[in-house]
Amino acid sequence: NPWSCDLPNIWQEALQKLAFSTPIQHTPVFYIPPTHGSVMGKKVNLYLDDETLNIWNSIPQGQRSNILKRALRDYNKGEMTPKQEIIMKLKEKLHKINSTVTQLSFEREMIEKELKQLDAKTIKIDIDSELFFNTILNRAKLMCENRANYRSFTGKSYYKIHNTTSEKIYIHNIRTGRTNSNFSRKTTDKAVERLVAAGGKLPIGEFIPVKMHEYSVVHLHPNLSVMNDFIVWNTQKISYVTEEMLPVNQDLAAYPPEDWVSNDNWLAVAIDGYKAHICIYTSTTHWGSDKIVIEFMEQHPHFTSDSNFDAQPFMTKYYSILGLGILHWGHHYVKDGVTSGSTQTVLTVDK
Repeated sequence: NPWSCDLPNIWQEALQKLAFSTPIQHTPVFYIPPTHGSVMGKKVNLYLDDETLNIWNSIPQGQRSNILKRALRDYNKGEMTPKQEIIMKLKEKLHKINSTVTQLSFEREMIEKELKQLDAKTIKIDIDSELFFNTILNRAKLMCENRANYRSFTGKSYYKIHNTTSEKIYIHNIRTGRTNSNFSRKTTDKAVERLVAAGGKLPIGEFIPVKMHEYSVVHLHPNLSVMNDFIVWNTQKISYVTEEMLPVNQDLAAYPPEDWVSNDNWLAVAIDGYKAHICIYTSTTHWGSDKIVIEFMEQHPHFTSDSNFDAQPFMTKYYSILGLGILHWGHHYVKDGVTSGSTQTVLTVDK
């Protein structure tokens, strides 16, 4: 497979023991990082039969890589001396500490830079309040018609647009069932004033005081995104992605470009403000529906984390682009109190 990497024999045997013990169904799943031998590691392509795939899907995404790593290490334990095992554990611990220090240093640098920018008052942006509200109203109508979910910034809570009028947008809190929470242009006008005064960047919670309303406005406006606990206004010229723009990548034969550029097999996009590549996967080796495939270049809070960033790409056959750059994927109904699927804003950015 063009996305696979050569592995030591011990890994190949372990993977066969884990995933290939029953007849193979050619079902591409996630790309699993190898056990800790270097900082970056490599990706391996893992195929699972239907029974094993169901087990895999039942494991929370943040735990999958660690479970596989533990299985590989358990398999290899007989060949490790106690000293080697201690060294390996200490290296792992050191790697985690270094990652945390790097992340905290980055956050400190971002906050210091933000403070300097606000003190200098060098950033000036102009946002049309009327156009701002009309933009989110039109996208809210489309999401309401399709009964599409969207999520909180952490991805833990789900919402829908319950109804719209010319003046208000009503929100359905799926967890509580409440449908009477709403906001109007008066809310967004004040939010726009705050955003302009701050130079286009505000800490979460300072854009709109009511969390549910803040989630909704940020989700509905294509120029807004959340980065490093800040709500950010994108000043670049953007275009909505349509389904016709998505390139077909037959058998996923072509790997995404290393740079944020498009080619014949991948389209460079911003998904909720995060850089990614996207394509349609069609197979010539087995029967199945076409799938949308997303490979992120940056960590998206709903799809990736430190522990599973290499568990990519994300793919699903349940998708459609509703219009206005709204990607609708997964199942949006509630079953046993649980919902899945969501909507994301998919844009191309004119460089």
